[in-house]
Amino acid sequence: MDKTYFGDVHGVTVQKGGVGKSTFSQAIAYSYANQGLKTALVDLDPQATLTGAFFGYTYGAFTQNEENGVVEYDVSNITNIFRKKEVSPITITTTKYLDNPNRGKMLQPHYLEESMEIDFFPSNYQLLAVTESDDFKREEKINIFVEFINSLKSKYDKIIIDAPPSFGIITTAILKCSKSILIPIPTKNVDTDGMVGFFRTLDKIYISEDLSNLRKIVLIPNMFDKRVSDSKETLAEIKRIPTLLHETKNLRDLSCKVMDSFPQKSCVQEAPSLKYFLVPYIMDFQRSQNQDLILKIDNIASELSTIK
Repeated sequence: MDKTYFGDVHGVTVQKGGVGKSTFSQAIAYSYANQGLKTALVDLDPQATLTGAFFGYTYGAFTQNEENGVVEYDVSNITNIFRKKEVSPITITTTKYLDNPNRGKMLQPHYLEESMEIDFFPSNYQLLAVTESDDFKREEKINIFVEFINSLKSKYDKIIIDAPPSFGIITTAILKCSKSILIPIPTKNVDTDGMVGFFRTLDKIYISEDLSNLRKIVLIPNMFDKRVSDSKETLAEIKRIPTLLHETKNLRDLSCKVMDSFPQKSCVQEAPSLKYFLVPYIMDFQRSQNQDLILKIDNIASELSTIK
């Protein structure tokens, strides 16, 4: 008998690009899959940064039949949800690392390797055009995304979604479905007023968009450099956010956790360029320098799942 899943949705979102959304999306998905959980990684950002990290930015979303001119959309094209067609994920095979029970013995490695699969739903540039078209009303568009996301809950233990850097239709749908959200905040050159504005907007739409399913916010101070005074000052501001939420009308009862700062490391930029998940890249090339990052990633994944 096939297993029945009751998957949790965890959105990765913030109102700014280039802050680490895609990095943490793929790293958290890897962490869950590494725990033996059936995991879906979903790119719903029309910029398709996460998709580009795996497949390049020229991912083929459709083809046109030369004989009759009919456009034929790929089975993995996310915009199929607007045509009432199923979207099939791309299965990504990566490496899982297991402690070797014979480690320490002559010629025995510390870790054993085996294959591990993660289902990936890629994005493409058409997603923005479909979302902004007049073919559907705003509420219809939100409902289409919500229905798609909720349909994944019966197929996966964990659904990690990379959201667009805005409070638009797609992000609203993700928030409506998510049990917890992860918000990366860079600790350099940050507009503190903009950071506060993000949470005030979230508080404003909490009732109007019915985000009652959302129960936890996890914050990641990202790109931290302890040598830079601006990083330390911004880190202090980020740690004040839970207090800020207690002063809001609708977010005050949500759990809010600020994780340990995530350092700025070259491996974070290098892994996507080689089409690697971050953790396997570290294990294969930079284990001695960056193994602490793997523990930080696992701690973030655990915190997202801990709902009181």
